[in-house]
Amino acid sequence: IYVASLVSIAMVRIMGAVMTAIIMAGRTGANYAATIGTMQVNEEIDALKTMGIPVVDFLLLPRILSLIITMPFLTLLSNIIGIIGGGFVGIFILNIPPQKYYQMSIDVLDLNNFSIGIFHGLVFGIIIALCGCYYGINCGKDADEVGKATTKSVVSSIVWIIISTWYMTDKNTSIVYPIKVKNLTIAYDDFTLMKNVNFEVNKGDVFIIMGGSGCGKSSLLKILTGLKKPTIGNVYINGFDLYK
Repeated sequence: IYVASLVSIAMVRIMGAVMTAIIMAGRTGANYAATIGTMQVNEEIDALKTMGIPVVDFLLLPRILSLIITMPFLTLLSNIIGIIGGGFVGIFILNIPPQKYYQMSIDVLDLNNFSIGIFHGLVFGIIIALCGCYYGINCGKDADEVGKATTKSVVSSIVWIIISTWYMTDKNTSIVYPIKVKNLTIAYDDFTLMKNVNFEVNKGDVFIIMGGSGCGKSSLLKILTGLKKPTIGNVYINGFDLYK
């Protein structure tokens, strides 16, 4: 049943932005490099300079701004399509009830997750636009150089997308350690499942949750991952109260 939550969180936080960026690197980034490179071969850029027209303002800046503005919207569209696609798999292959899949997806989607994905899309848009324009404007004077500039643009964009994803994701995921649970109580109506649970998990630790059916393992994991609020107690992630 957690497939719905996993797909939704993964798509809106990073996967939607990355998939969109790779497609746009091959489509728009390559187009930028090829178009500007062809203008360089035909000496059109030299003609613009001769007429006193700023090349950056006339050719590069509109392309860069258009992609920066467009990428967040394309990322949002990718998120929606990815969640819908995951819904088809979950409902028709994994036999998850449609209402349950919808509810689990809605429960984990919040502004914080969306903003992270949109920010990634914005950064990727800057990377793709800069790579395409850079290799296009620095293209050689023969036709063969246009193909090389296009290839370099796509490869460089994807490499920098991966590097920036690692950097931004590393900054985001570094906050998940340590985990500290203090005076945690889980109750359902009059039934108390857990009471006064305390533990800490530091970076590098192996923490095992074991117990029989109905002992509260799933409920505890939901609380640790932000899917369920504890009845009483606090969960600290890198010093921040998760449910404050």
